Amino acid sequence: MTNQEIMTVFCDWIDKTICQKFMLKVPDDEENGKEYHVQFAHPSVFPYFVPPEYTGVDVQRVPSICVQFLETEDQFEGPSVGKKTIPVRLVLTTWNPGDHVVFDPHEDPEQLGGVAYTVDNSEYERKVDGWKDVLNLIDAILREIYAEEIIEGIRADLKSVKYGLFKDEEDNLLFMYPYWAGYIDFKVTMGAPRLAPSKYDDIL
Repeated sequence: MTNQEIMTVFCDWIDKTICQKFMLKVPDDEENGKEYHVQFAHPSVFPYFVPPEYTGVDVQRVPSICVQFLETEDQFEGPSVGKKTIPVRLVLTTWNPGDHVVFDPHEDPEQLGGVAYTVDNSEYERKVDGWKDVLNLIDAILREIYAEEIIEGIRADLKSVKYGLFKDEEDNLLFMYPYWAGYIDFKVTMGAPRLAPSKYDDIL
């Protein structure tokens, strides 16, 4: 399995197993008060990077989960010969300025995410606890990884799993209200056969 195929497997698994179970708030930075109609959508999944707005790529950037592979290592000597190790970082980003009273979820193809909600804006309360959305995502992902462990032939190395909210350069929790961001760091392993293809057309 090529690195590109491994990334595709992971993104598909995250989308199917996690994202389709969550409906989170979609940012509206133009109207950030009682007068706006809050929208909900499933988190998007991106490999490596969330496309910046200046690229012109029309995607839902938040809420999202970005899958990043960090410094993959193929080992061909020693006790781990023939082993591929990939440090994985999942970057989770949400938006939540406060509490909206929402009820009566119903299908509506005209709405983002295909679901409409009735919103009582008179009950809106600005809060700074949107970090709960990130921790809920983290908990859901960890439950699935711990339960499954092997994803399409890729084994999650559960000896060391780190997660939390991002920090700034002074080691303080990063506060970006009304945006919230966290991460999960772990490793996955699989076989790494030594290959010497004569051409690369099939993997490019």
